Amino acid sequence: MTRDRRKHLEKSCFLKKLFIKRCGWIENAELEFGASPGLYILWGESGSGKSMILDSVALAHGVILQRYRGMEFDIEVNTKCASGKNKADAYEIAIRGKRVFSGKTLRSQYFINGEKVKQNMVEKLFRENFAHQGQFSFVEIKNNFKELILDYSGLREEYTQIEELRSKIEFLKSVDVEALKNKLDEVEFQLSRVDEEVLEKSWDEVADEVANLEGIISGYEKILKFRDKAIEFLNVIFGIEFEAVDVFKSQNLMEAFVSLKESLEFFLDETDRKLSEIEDVKVRIEEARRILRYMEDIASIWQVAPFELQSRYEELILKKKKLERDLEVVENELENLKYYEDEFSRSCAEFEGNLKDSLKKLKLELESASEKLGLGFEIDVEVSSVVPLEVKLLFRDDRGDRDVEKLSGGERQRLMLALSSLLKVNIMLLDEPAAGLDEENATKLVEFLKESSRNKQIVVVTHNRVIRDAADCVFEIKHENGKVQVRRDKCEY
Repeated sequence: MTRDRRKHLEKSCFLKKLFIKRCGWIENAELEFGASPGLYILWGESGSGKSMILDSVALAHGVILQRYRGMEFDIEVNTKCASGKNKADAYEIAIRGKRVFSGKTLRSQYFINGEKVKQNMVEKLFRENFAHQGQFSFVEIKNNFKELILDYSGLREEYTQIEELRSKIEFLKSVDVEALKNKLDEVEFQLSRVDEEVLEKSWDEVADEVANLEGIISGYEKILKFRDKAIEFLNVIFGIEFEAVDVFKSQNLMEAFVSLKESLEFFLDETDRKLSEIEDVKVRIEEARRILRYMEDIASIWQVAPFELQSRYEELILKKKKLERDLEVVENELENLKYYEDEFSRSCAEFEGNLKDSLKKLKLELESASEKLGLGFEIDVEVSSVVPLEVKLLFRDDRGDRDVEKLSGGERQRLMLALSSLLKVNIMLLDEPAAGLDEENATKLVEFLKESSRNKQIVVVTHNRVIRDAADCVFEIKHENGKVQVRRDKCEY
């Protein structure tokens, strides 16, 4: 993919079409969105499949929803992205394929303008463009509020670099150089006790060589037995005066004995040569047995089986190289420790200044959003540590200071919506945001959603008639005869 195409991924994106071939009991459901900001409503009776349709959008874009673990689904989502200034920059992303949601994605394919791309090409896009109601659980608001701050302030990359620098400094201060050197000395000592040439062959190879040589010796010993008999027989033959014995006067028999005599003499000459080879084989077999004994001794020292000796030797070689490399890196980095500490102090001071400015702005915007949603309290952001960043929200009204856990269910619900609105996202997915709210607060919620939908695409599951009446587009969901039917209403596209 070209560099220009990568730049396009930073543009604003909006849902264009959702086609659910299968997700749970929903099959062949299709929703056409306007690929533009607006308030889109999923409307229908309880059990019609509204929430599952909403969740399928989140699932397709990599949002982790625990209740769908183990479920197989087949979804296609088309998202249209553009800068808003130049229509020529517009492009579409499609996600197609089957997935089994068990913590990882299977057999999914990703396309940009029909061109297949890798998942990591679009992950950043999904993260920056999507928010869903489950994104802020009560625990996350309390413990992981820093993630929203980093996204809101645009300081994530800066903070990540500072954290990496902090980790490096802590590591360099904690590393024991002498311990590394001692480990290296120990490995080198272990290796110094080994003859590299001996370990060119494995235990099995040397044992096989011994067995082969012993077989050769056994064969030679059999030949030597025949040699002794041949010598005895030749002595008998040499002691015969062939001409004096009448039986040998037959020319044919005489020739046969002469031929036998010549064959035996040739055999003796060959065995004489074999005798010299036997000595060489004996030397070789003794050397092989010595190597086996040596291997057994080293294996005993290393506390491994003899046949594991070679792999253990290779492990020690690799360990030595790694220790040498680690020691060199650590010693070089320790020389730069003072520079790292100064850079860390400078970066922390700069980050803290930027953070304070962002928190002032965030506090004002969050209070404004909360007020629009009927939350009548002041909000403080308490920073207990800058690096590592540790923050929490405090809420002040006539009941005093409260943290998230002391808020009512309705307050928490509206707070999560206010937090979501602060994210620089283009698409928000909300499931029953008005549930449990009284008429006054539900009306404020509708006004807030309508205002936010001017520059965001907000998709809402609701039974609230007021929210439906305020919508730019309504998808009426019905579950009939075992199938989901989708009908559009008020949609002007």
